[in-house]
Amino acid sequence: RDSLKAFDYVKQNLAGANLPVIVYGESLGGGVAGYLASNRKVDAIILQSTFSSLPEVAASNTKVLSIYPPILYPSKCLDTSSVLRKNHPPTLIIHGTADYTISSEQSEVLYKNAVAPCRLALIANAWHGLYPTPWSDDFDFFVSGFLDDFKAGRLTAREDVSALRTPHQ
Repeated sequence: RDSLKAFDYVKQNLAGANLPVIVYGESLGGGVAGYLASNRKVDAIILQSTFSSLPEVAASNTKVLSIYPPILYPSKCLDTSSVLRKNHPPTLIIHGTADYTISSEQSEVLYKNAVAPCRLALIANAWHGLYPTPWSDDFDFFVSGFLDDFKAGRLTAREDVSALRTPHQ
């Protein structure tokens, strides 16, 4: 609810500015960004180091929770996968492959569930916090490329762009 109130406040106070609305969510914020995008009109979504749904990440991170039935989770379980299974704005999913907080497999699940347009960028050997780190240049490369393509209207397909950048050594 806080994200919706903040979004509404910004939209009201920038009325007439005619700026695109790009929702950015990192880690737990990815679930909030997905929730926001399912309840308000946004122009693009950037998800960094996030998970597909709260029950799924809980089960993968804490083995005892894997026996916990998903039906017992709260109804609003930050299920970004369900948001991306429907028509959605252009989306960038970016994740480090050495993330031990939230496995990059979670972002791969999001990408597999997403309908076009969606772009996946996995950064080899990067951990959970991508910025500022030795991987900052890789992060900047993928985000700026996504934003440039968004502005130019070139985001129309599903793309795994992970191999476009030489992994940081």
